[in-house]
Amino acid sequence: MDELQKTYPASGTALLVRPVRKWDECVIGFHGRVAAQNGIRRRELEPLLPRQKVCTHAFGHPLPAWAWKYRGKEYSTSACIHCIWENRYIKQAWRIKLVEVCHVHHTLLKPARGVDNKRCSFDSIYSSLDDPTFRSANTCHANYRDDEWRVFQSIWPWINEQREVGSQELAASTLIATLLQRMAYVRPEDGGTQRQPFLAQVDRWAKSIDLDICASRYGIDELLVRLPSSLHRAAAYRFLNEVVDAEEIQPSVMRELPLHRWLSLLQSLLASGSDALAPDRLSAVDNASLRQRIEDLYVPAEKRQFLLEIFERAATQAERERPKHGRIFKLHKAISLEVVAADICMPHEAIRHLQLGHCQPLVIALRRCDLLRAWQTGPHQFYLRSQMEGMLEKLTRHAHPFEGQTALSLNEPAFYQGIHDQAIEELLSSISMGKAMVWHDPKCPGLEGIKVPRSIRTELAARTRQLDAEKSS
Repeated sequence: MDELQKTYPASGTALLVRPVRKWDECVIGFHGRVAAQNGIRRRELEPLLPRQKVCTHAFGHPLPAWAWKYRGKEYSTSACIHCIWENRYIKQAWRIKLVEVCHVHHTLLKPARGVDNKRCSFDSIYSSLDDPTFRSANTCHANYRDDEWRVFQSIWPWINEQREVGSQELAASTLIATLLQRMAYVRPEDGGTQRQPFLAQVDRWAKSIDLDICASRYGIDELLVRLPSSLHRAAAYRFLNEVVDAEEIQPSVMRELPLHRWLSLLQSLLASGSDALAPDRLSAVDNASLRQRIEDLYVPAEKRQFLLEIFERAATQAERERPKHGRIFKLHKAISLEVVAADICMPHEAIRHLQLGHCQPLVIALRRCDLLRAWQTGPHQFYLRSQMEGMLEKLTRHAHPFEGQTALSLNEPAFYQGIHDQAIEELLSSISMGKAMVWHDPKCPGLEGIKVPRSIRTELAARTRQLDAEKSS
């Protein structure tokens, strides 16, 4: 019994040719190929197949409705005619939104059209492939620069690899592509109205904020932290809210991502931003003042005053600036001050949360590596708990137990005595990328639970001597 008969038992005796589905083949395109190879029409095959109006899965994982190019248009899609002619099947990646270019032939993906300029179904495409006129008429070469191709490869790094695509990879690529699209078109940096194609616009916008695009949860963390204005943060907040609402209706692969943590991060950034707390948005639903709202929070009196001074200073600055689009984001409808207050940490709270103690070299290295960021509003400095949790997650994602070596905690002050700052930064980068051995002890809080072999101390000392020698020479 072959794969087709296992999936659709009714097709066992009716089909003479039963091809095997390719690893990256679209389900509906596969049905069209089965019909074409058996010399029958798609509608003759339909009684043998389960009834489905829209293909909801890609690479074996469920995608949300907003991630598809054509909802309900199951018989056609944007495609590369040369790929279909060479491989004789429809790739499922072509149906995903914002996959606009063929990564093999550098052609723009567009719906195939016949001589009458009508959109072709899968059946028509398969029957017309051997016609050179049809192929040339449906080919449009992309004229993208190398930088724009790097953006495409950064968003979809797995698209050219012949392997199974993980659910988290697919979710991160799909989410960051749509997020970048919305952010890049929020407002041109130069104040103009000229818009460019998707990849060109994203490349220009990412360079303007010095963003290294990475399709992972950590890359999305960095994107949200680097958003240049409250207008961008508000747009990102609204989009993530839409994703969360869609997940409640129909769960999908997006459940693999920390959506609620990102919403909390954006709430904190919006509340502490200068144009996020305009006076006409400070009142609560029951007309309570900002001071009254903060006094109702279950936080110590010291932190209560700290939060009030941060928010009032931001509100005063917003009143002076009066941003043109300031009313787009309504604070009392979208931000819960309780969540913001829980996310904002005073410096001594952050030190206690991370178990940093008096390890100043490690603090400096974490900041230089952009793993730890201190926010400043006037004289007040604070940290975000959601970002610190993201930093700990990044440092422990490649952790595994190691045997035969004694371990040191990453926050051990003696570990960094006489060590060059650059050597510490290189160690943190190696841990983040999985190049250094690290073990995570969940019983210990913060950085105290991140353990490295004692032998790394010798490697850091050798690296320090090398850096000192290079400096003296």
